[in-house]
Amino acid sequence: TGRGVLQDWRAPFEKVPIGSSRELKKGSKIAILSIGHIGNMVSEVIKELGNPTEIGHYDMRFVKPLDKNVLLKIFAEYSKVVTLEDGCKTGGFGSAVLEFSSEMDYSGKITIIGVDDIFIEQGTTEELYQLTGLDHISIKNKLNSLLNDV
Repeated sequence: TGRGVLQDWRAPFEKVPIGSSRELKKGSKIAILSIGHIGNMVSEVIKELGNPTEIGHYDMRFVKPLDKNVLLKIFAEYSKVVTLEDGCKTGGFGSAVLEFSSEMDYSGKITIIGVDDIFIEQGTTEELYQLTGLDHISIKNKLNSLLNDV
């Protein structure tokens, strides 16, 4: 069962231009590019890590078309990029970013976090996130590890 996260869910609709993203937090070394609901967890984890200035966070909003202008800005400003999706890594959002980065000769490190291309058992959302390494603790550990590697 899905659950909403907005307290004020009756807010007016806002027009979102197709292919647009938004910067949620400015950083200096690691850009986290999230797609979808999992971005809320990323925001929480960043706060728990003491809101480090090295981490930037972007809500990419669209897998297709990618916001290439924002990606070019990210490639110019960050030495590491992390893509985070609660979908399959193979052929997913991270793959699209990796492909575009290759076309643009981005020399930084890209880490793709998502679901491996394997069969996953059934379970609750929390159980599935834990099985796939996309739960709160796993994301926190991965980001902490990246921070320590800066």
